[in-house]
Amino acid sequence: QIQQIGQKPLRQSQLDTNDCFILETGDANVFIWIGKKCNKKEKDEAMGKAQGFLKSKNYPNWTHIERVVEDAEPSSFRQYFQGWQGVGELHPRTIRSAAARPTPLAHKSGGELPEFMPDNGSGKLEIYRVENFELVSVPSENYGKFFGGDSYVIKYQTTNGKWIIYYWQGN
Repeated sequence: QIQQIGQKPLRQSQLDTNDCFILETGDANVFIWIGKKCNKKEKDEAMGKAQGFLKSKNYPNWTHIERVVEDAEPSSFRQYFQGWQGVGELHPRTIRSAAARPTPLAHKSGGELPEFMPDNGSGKLEIYRVENFELVSVPSENYGKFFGGDSYVIKYQTTNGKWIIYYWQGN
């Protein structure tokens, strides 16, 4: 049976390792979370129940359902839970300018490379998370938040129209 167990803010503790859960995000993302200790019948029926749930809520036929297994949750799932702990936990870092503290290699090579900085940073920025080998756009309010288990592609268009592409690869 399907029953509602919570609303925002969701907590990781609401997920029971002995059960399966459907996470309806409100933005056309639907997840099925499979607990490690739920029985085989529940695991086998989870996708069918989720599809029935979508039908009962009149979701469009193209709505994607993502199956998520306990302890292998992608950041696209974890983001809906307050204070997620465990694998892939968010580790904020302070980024310092390379120009502020040149490395020994920079001294050896002759110092900073001013031509590498193409503008003052006021160009166009786009950040994508890599999910199943596809690029998924990251909302601008989440820029700078990189999850340890994920990889990202950062596209920066300079004010003169040139592109610089960076990547960030998690563990």
